[in-house]
Amino acid sequence: MLALKLLFIPIGGSIVALSGASSLSSIDWDPKDLWRITKNNKFYLSSCFNNPYGNRIKWTYSDFSIYLIRKSSEGAIEENTQLELWGEGHYKKINNGVVTETQNYKKNLHSTLSGDGGQTTDYRIRKFPSGKVQLGETGGGTDSERFGEDIDCKNNVFDISGDITSTSTELDLNKVTFTLKTDRNNNTYKGYTVFSIEIEDSNRGSQKVTWAKNFNPIVIVPS
Repeated sequence: MLALKLLFIPIGGSIVALSGASSLSSIDWDPKDLWRITKNNKFYLSSCFNNPYGNRIKWTYSDFSIYLIRKSSEGAIEENTQLELWGEGHYKKINNGVVTETQNYKKNLHSTLSGDGGQTTDYRIRKFPSGKVQLGETGGGTDSERFGEDIDCKNNVFDISGDITSTSTELDLNKVTFTLKTDRNNNTYKGYTVFSIEIEDSNRGSQKVTWAKNFNPIVIVPS
């Protein structure tokens, strides 16, 4: 199982490395990827949409956001607090230019589908040889999808480590978890302990889901 910790802070388009017992408190503004986590608030990662890639006959239009939220609202926010990745927004089913269905929708992107062939992931993340990263809904295609099979996101927040195949590499999101971890450099921010968000991936093989190179979230628990 791969464990990735985030130890760099993006400031004004550049990356500031923090080492030793350094402090973020000298910064006069909040880093853009700072999450002041509370009981039920969301950490928005990106806006996303389904890209039909020229198939405009029968397709799904979606416009939604992906975010992290606490897996459970009970208990203290501390080391090893579990997080979940959700999508929330709306979608429209379109057939020959006619809208046949429209709904507001939200979904836990770690969810599992059960069927005759056993249990499978509801969503995957894929990376192409070009470096492009997408999310994608699995299942029965256009008739059953909600957010879509070819999801592009405005912000590049995820990556896949390791070598990519000649077509693409896909990993199951139901095998990916997000956990708060105390920053190992003992950083503080305006008197608060800084947490990193650790990604753990139990997909088989050497390729694992990671944070994108220039996306490095930090978390504090405000009093």
